[in-house]
Amino acid sequence: MIQPVLAKMNRLKIGDYVEVVGEMAAFCNAKIGVIDAIPVRAISVIKEFTVKLADGTLRNFFDFQLRTPPAAPAYMVYDSASSSTPGGIRGTGQSRHLRFVDQELAVDIHIKSAVCGEFQTIIGQLFMIRKAPQHAMATLISEGKTKEMIILDRAGEFRFDEVPLGSVCIEFLVPSRRISTAFEMSVSKSTA
Repeated sequence: MIQPVLAKMNRLKIGDYVEVVGEMAAFCNAKIGVIDAIPVRAISVIKEFTVKLADGTLRNFFDFQLRTPPAAPAYMVYDSASSSTPGGIRGTGQSRHLRFVDQELAVDIHIKSAVCGEFQTIIGQLFMIRKAPQHAMATLISEGKTKEMIILDRAGEFRFDEVPLGSVCIEFLVPSRRISTAFEMSVSKSTA
């Protein structure tokens, strides 16, 4: 019986996306965030976590006040690198445009990448049910490694600079869900 309890207590780690649940959620402006630290207490029956919330604040929560939101992939519905649409739509012909959707959540994600030497800059916007969520976060993952985590602005806009070429995933955290987009960044695909 001790093994399952320990497994539950150690289920969260630094860098995990979490959502505040239960009565504590009513006291938080932003209910989503990322685990920033795990304070060590001399005597602790319940695990405690320091969470950086999507409004930029740091707060401590107990294990039972947090949950990991379920993950869902967003599906690519447009890629200017493989489309017959002429370049210059929503920007210059030297950039690549991608669009991802999740119909269940009514999420629409627009991504634009531009080459700058051996790196790319990614800018974009996340729309949710005809508007951006009040609080959302995004994590850039390159070749399976977390590179950067940011808080989206009130319009749902985001920017990542110096994105290396290769396999890229941007994972978004919105209330009640994690949404992932995956695509390849390469010089040959970045000219539309």
